[in-house]
Amino acid sequence: MTPQFETTFAVRTYSIALSAEATQTSEAVSMPPPTTVSYDPSFGSERVAEKARVLASEISDKLRAFLSKQR
Repeated sequence: MTPQFETTFAVRTYSIALSAEATQTSEAVSMPPPTTVSYDPSFGSERVAEKARVLASEISDKLRAFLSKQR
């Protein structure tokens, strides 16, 4: 906990690492690189939602690329 601006912040940091493989071939599917998100649950929950949207978009792009490579 860090006091700043006369408010105490309790910043949490989470690491996100993804891996995937094709079910039929067990081939590894490329995923976005590991990333982190830091936020204070009292003030910054929108950061987590935004990070989730960005990560979902990146995952979607990687899956599309994998599927187009398979055809």
